[in-house]
Amino acid sequence: MSFSSEVRTEILDNLTLRKKHRLAQGYGLLLCSKRFDADEISMTSETKEVAALYRSTLRDILGKAAGELTIARTGMGNATRHYAVSLPGREAREAVLCHFAQNGNRISEDFISGEGDAAAFLSGAYLACGSVTDPEKNYMLEFSVYRAGLVEPLSELLAQVVGTPKLALRRDQAVLYFRESENIEDALTAAGAPKSAMELMELKIVRDMRNKVNRVTNCETANIDKTVTASARQVADIEYLILSLGLEGIPQELREVAMKRLENPELSLRELLETLSEPLSRSGLNHRLTRLCRMAEDLRAREARHSQHK
Repeated sequence: MSFSSEVRTEILDNLTLRKKHRLAQGYGLLLCSKRFDADEISMTSETKEVAALYRSTLRDILGKAAGELTIARTGMGNATRHYAVSLPGREAREAVLCHFAQNGNRISEDFISGEGDAAAFLSGAYLACGSVTDPEKNYMLEFSVYRAGLVEPLSELLAQVVGTPKLALRRDQAVLYFRESENIEDALTAAGAPKSAMELMELKIVRDMRNKVNRVTNCETANIDKTVTASARQVADIEYLILSLGLEGIPQELREVAMKRLENPELSLRELLETLSEPLSRSGLNHRLTRLCRMAEDLRAREARHSQHK
């Protein structure tokens, strides 16, 4: 599974978005899909689950008036299969547009004004037209916008939530994109894929630290990799704990070590000891970092079990 597909799956599995911000997410999915006007409301996706979410969003809005909405499979003889959903009936399409007070391609403020709604809208937009490259190879997150009139409204919303995207034309289609890893991490987190954002962050830390260490030392590559990977794992685990529990959720005796590691990801244990306010042995420092990593592992395991029970 590609990294972009992993992001899509994580967004689809995010129960908080599905329960609390289902309408805003559905609005982003509908508006940013192939067509969204009185003549046609339709979408295509490589992912059947995205097509199912699109269909269920229409059913939530229209109820029985949605009629028989089918998911059609296309490209059966090709390597890539697509799933398509189209809403028949002009009256039904106009009812959906009326529900969102839709006027052209603008984004209705009423459906993105609540806390978390704008991010949820972007999660739907990503499912409709977004993709992200494998961070092992490159940093790029993009939204391929189907309609020219939607470029400016979507760009403005991205600027509010993530940062101002760049614009490019590809095969006569507008593409809004980010190349900065920080913007991509923020976009993935906002869209409901924080684990993927953490994975990207960890990979970037490993890459940046490896480059930095290689510039200042001639140590063996194996030793560099060991130091870099261990520190990157610690930084990623600490970021995850703070994101999930807040700084106050970390035991007080571990907080200074956690913050010093975040501030100095390139330092060895010996160098990190010199930054602490109170004396501590190397084994004591290693023990505290190990406790932080174990806390993160336990929290991930609990969240995984919780998701399975859901």
